[in-house]
Amino acid sequence: NMSANNMAADALECILQRCSSYSVVLSTHQPMVPAGASKFKVVQHRLQGLVPRDAARLLLRRAQRPLRWGEIQRSEDPSSLVILNKENESEVLEAVSSQPRVAALRGNPRRLIELANDLDSLTNTVLT
Repeated sequence: NMSANNMAADALECILQRCSSYSVVLSTHQPMVPAGASKFKVVQHRLQGLVPRDAARLLLRRAQRPLRWGEIQRSEDPSSLVILNKENESEVLEAVSSQPRVAALRGNPRRLIELANDLDSLTNTVLT
């Protein structure tokens, strides 16, 4: 919403004018240029998504239920639970991160957590 962004920018300018020793760090979904940008140093830094292994790890940590092997790869026992350990870590993280629904999120932490929260209500095809 443009007027909300303008109001936020105006409030930020007011704070910085009155409290010159303050530093402010903002996080926004869209680039924001405060009204007083010429008076203040404004640095925009676009954050990248998580790398695939970290995205898979986040999904596994935040999942509301354990994944089954059949959900992430062909398996002799598709109903057995995926348990992440040192011996299978690379295999599990690769299998999870390569799933279409996970890969499509491009490492976006919020969306990965939303997918993890939805796992409880979804079927075996959740990640494909």
